[in-house]
Amino acid sequence: MFFIMLTGLLRLFLETMQNVEYFFKLSDIHNAIDTIVVTNTNFIYPSPNF
Repeated sequence: MFFIMLTGLLRLFLETMQNVEYFFKLSDIHNAIDTIVVTNTNFIYPSPNF
């Protein structure tokens, strides 16, 4: 019973880590889009998300 609980917690932890990684990838894409927009409008300044 304890082993089943342990594997359940481990699976939950791994899924959470994947969600965090996915979130960071999304924010990286968001920063890249911000950089492209900023470059195209000729306003070059550090992204506030950085």
